[in-house]
Parts: sequence; structure tokens; C-alpha cells
Amino acid sequence: MPTGREGDLWIGDRVFCTYKILATLAEQGCAFVVREHGSNAKLTVCGPPQQRGETETGVVHEHWVDCHGQDGSSIRLRRIELHLHKATEDGDTIVRILSNLPERVTAMEIADLYRRRWTIESMFQKLEAVLASEIKTLGYPRAALFSFCVAILAYNVLGMLQATVEAEHGIEHNSPAELSLYHVATEIKATHAGMMIAVSPDRWQFLRELPFSDYCKLLRRMAAHVDPVALRKTARGPKQRMTKKPVPPSVAGAHVSTARLLEARRRRP
Repeated sequence: MPTGREGDLWIGDRVFCTYKILATLAEQGCAFVVREHGSNAKLTVCGPPQQRGETETGVVHEHWVDCHGQDGSSIRLRRIELHLHKATEDGDTIVRILSNLPERVTAMEIADLYRRRWTIESMFQKLEAVLASEIKTLGYPRAALFSFCVAILAYNVLGMLQATVEAEHGIEHNSPAELSLYHVATEIKATHAGMMIAVSPDRWQFLRELPFSDYCKLLRRMAAHVDPVALRKTARGPKQRMTKKPVPPSVAGAHVSTARLLEARRRRP
């Protein structure tokens, strides 16, 4: 919390929805957009929700609430409710967001700000799955941090290549034809070692001195030779919810103490 500065906007998941965090941010002059937690935040509703508009994912409502601390203090916040057209993977149909942003920032804008946080989470998932940013064998914190920073740089490079290919072939971002970063990274990994052997180091020197506009044109020319269909994302079907199978009583109660076994044997006729 000491890193908060006046004028900051903090966007957080519901694990950060506690009175102490929200009140401290407000005292430091920070604004926040935090998803409401069902049990952490003690709220009193100050009025009925008012519909503010509709986004791509749902209908937006807004009303005022008071958030209470254990010492009896409270802060008045805006509660934004996004009534989803389609339930989340957890089965939620309403996403509630708490914010202290001024009213000149509309409820629609706040809902959009929080929706962008999901894209950041998706980036971290790609860093871990595609670029192996979490290497288990790194035992030193500084080594792990260095590895993570390299993965972020690599992610920026992959994002640039993806945007170049999509722009050259007229592919809309977040469309079914969007490129898969996993396939792009796999393609680079498969050809990189051979390319480093076949092309001498001095052949790369001109790229360091190439003007930015010429560099972009070179990328577009190279992207024209890429087959986007081969690097397209694989369409995934609906996610199946896993249900736990009931454990048979014979298995659930299989463990007994040694003393109980000895006592049963002693009583055996």
C-alpha cells in the first residue's frame, strides 16, 4: 500500500476487496476499480440500481453503497453491476465492481476498465504456458526475476509479430482467424537454431541501424510470406465442468488405527 500515489488508478481482483485496502487507497488520493467480494466487503445499499447502458458482454447498472470497517468508519462508493449475457466459467451471472472514481467517469467506462484487467491475466497465462516464465529449477529469487523479465520481452516481440502478420493479411484482432502465440513461438523455436548457423552474425548488423519506418516495412514484407492459416488458434469447444465422483465407503473408511486392528483381533473368537 505505501506505493500508492495521489492520482493513481488501481484495478484489482476481488481478493483485494477489503475495507482496509480500499480505505487506505482513498486516504492516499488513489482511485480504484475493484471487484466486490461476497464476504470481505461489509456493504450497506444506499439506493436502487439504475441502468446505465449495455456493453458487448452485458447490461450495466449503478448505485451507491457504504463500505464499513470494523472500527465503525465507512466510505461511500459506487457499485457497478454488469449483468452478463453469458455466465462466467464459475457460473456467475453478475459481476459487481466497487469504485471511488468521480461521476464524470461513467459506469460504462468503469466496466470497460475492469474488463481490460482480464486481458492482463490472459497475458500472464501466456507467459507461463507459451514462454515458460516460471522455471521451477531456478532457486534464487533474482534468477527467477531475470527469467520472468526475459519472458516479458519475448512476449512483446511475439505480440509485435502477431500484429504485423494480422495487419498484413487483414485479420481482425480477437476474431476466429486470430493467430496463436503458441504456434508462433513453436515456429520460431523450431527454426531459430538452424537460422543462427546458416546466417552469419554480420548479416544482422544492418537491422540495428535501420530507421523505424523502414523496419516496419521490412516486417510487413516478411509477414506477406507467412501462412496465417497454419498459425491460427485452435477452436475450443465449451468447457466441461468436472464433477467429483463419490468415494465408495470401503475406500473412504479404509484407514484404521493399528490399535483398533489389534483390539479387534484380540476379541476374535
